[in-house]
Amino acid sequence: MPQSTHSDFGDTASVSSDAISLSTTASTAGNSLLSRLRKARSIGDQLHDVKAISISDLPAELDDFPKLQTRASTYVPEEWVHRGRSHTSWICFHGCYVVKLGPANQDQGSFWICGEKQCDGIYSADSTSGATKHLNKKHRLFEKEEPEDEQSKKRAKQSVIIL
Repeated sequence: MPQSTHSDFGDTASVSSDAISLSTTASTAGNSLLSRLRKARSIGDQLHDVKAISISDLPAELDDFPKLQTRASTYVPEEWVHRGRSHTSWICFHGCYVVKLGPANQDQGSFWICGEKQCDGIYSADSTSGATKHLNKKHRLFEKEEPEDEQSKKRAKQSVIIL
C-alpha cells in the first residue's frame, strides 16, 4: 500500500508492501506533499524504485509484491512472475517488461513500460514497434546501428551478381 510522508529535507514518497519498503526523495521546488497527493507518481518513476529490488528479496506471495500502479491497472516486473522468459531487444535498456495483474492477481498479459523518469509510456509486449516509436519520438533514443564492417559485409553479399 503506497504511503507518503514529509521530512525536513523535502518530500518523501514510498512504495511499500508488507515485506519491502522503498523511499525516494523529491527535491524539486513545488513538490509539496499536497501537490504530490494531487498527482500520482509516473509509472517510470515507480519502475525506477521497483527495479532496485532483487528477486531474492521478494516476498513468497505475489499478493505481497511491490506493484506499479496506474489509475486503471496494476503491474509487476515480468521477471518476478515468469522467471524463464528473456527479451533481447534494445528497448530493454530503457524500460521493463511487466505483467498486468487483474482481479485476484490474474495474469492479463505482458507489456513494456518506459523507464525514463516522469514518463507514463506503456505498450503491448506483442511487438517492439510501439515502444521503439515512443523512445525515438519522446526521448530521442535510437537503436545503435551496426558497426561499419558488418554493414560492408552485408553489402558485399548482396552485390553478388548471378549470370
